[in-house]
Amino acid sequence: MVYIKGERIKLIDPISIEHVTIFKLTGECLFDKKLPIDEYLDIPTFGGETLLVVVITKTKISQTFKIYYADA
Repeated sequence: MVYIKGERIKLIDPISIEHVTIFKLTGECLFDKKLPIDEYLDIPTFGGETLLVVVITKTKISQTFKIYYADA
């Protein structure tokens, strides 16, 4: 549902997503958006960081993804 494409984060099936939040492991929020959600998310570039992406779908299912955001 979430992966890195180049310097951006890409969401699979964004039409089913209601809310996306992206955090650094330190707890700093980098991105927080409710509808409408775009397929590609632009966040500040932080090379070599592990990020947590929390996705809430329209059916109220919450999923958390841990992704490594490498240098572009």
